[in-house]
Amino acid sequence: MQMLVTGEPIGAQTALDWGLINQVVPADELDAAVDRLVAAIARSSAYTVGVGKQAFYDQVDRTEHDAYDHNKVVMTENALAADAQEGMTAFLEKRAPNWVGH
Repeated sequence: MQMLVTGEPIGAQTALDWGLINQVVPADELDAAVDRLVAAIARSSAYTVGVGKQAFYDQVDRTEHDAYDHNKVVMTENALAADAQEGMTAFLEKRAPNWVGH
């Protein structure tokens, strides 16, 4: 809000401290940092990532209590999905998961 009403820019460290961004890297390391993030997402199940993204957007405008109630249901249903079960099993068996897409 401060940035909105004042128009004053803030530095990367302040944005990090305020929780507006997740990571700060030097400009010459940006491509590598993006590649690491993309690789981490690509290793995940597209299905469970999609469910998580949808749940995030579905809860944004809800009250805190309603958001928690909504996300408890989503997380429970997601944990029962085949890809979530595969991910947990692969982790316990110390192997790469084989995603099935649901």
